[in-house]
Amino acid sequence: MKRRQAIRNIAIATAAAYLLPGCQGEPKGPVYANVPLEADQRKLLDQLTEALLPKSKTEVKMPETATDFILIVLNDCTSPENIQKYLGGLKELQSHVVKQYKTDFGSLATAQQAEVFTWLAKPEGQSEPLKFFAETTRGLTIEHFTSSEFFLKNVRNWAFAPGFFKGCVAV
Repeated sequence: MKRRQAIRNIAIATAAAYLLPGCQGEPKGPVYANVPLEADQRKLLDQLTEALLPKSKTEVKMPETATDFILIVLNDCTSPENIQKYLGGLKELQSHVVKQYKTDFGSLATAQQAEVFTWLAKPEGQSEPLKFFAETTRGLTIEHFTSSEFFLKNVRNWAFAPGFFKGCVAV
């Protein structure tokens, strides 16, 4: 009788080990305490940064994504008032895209994404949170790329040491 119970317990444990990983939801990224983002807002921010500077077509490797860089800067270096303004602009952009195109930003064609960026760049008719969101996202996305090792070494010819010592030079 004990042998049958042991085999049954092994079968139950194997089935549980097989099924439990499938019960998890989507894998969550890092959580930023001061910037409460929902999953669809983070997805929109990922799509925006990818549309601004598409890294998928280059061999640039960075330790974090542009979205994570933006969220780290917002979380660590931005006042709570500006974080609320940023999130308000993000929600406003999200509702504008859904109202205008009846879909999310990632499903838009490249021309429609360019229309959204053109709409964001117009200074008149935009609310203060939306302007702040657009300027901050654009600026931090560019800063993320221009501070990358790839950009500094290959474009700027930057070296860590300010000069090199050449000891055996004929005078």
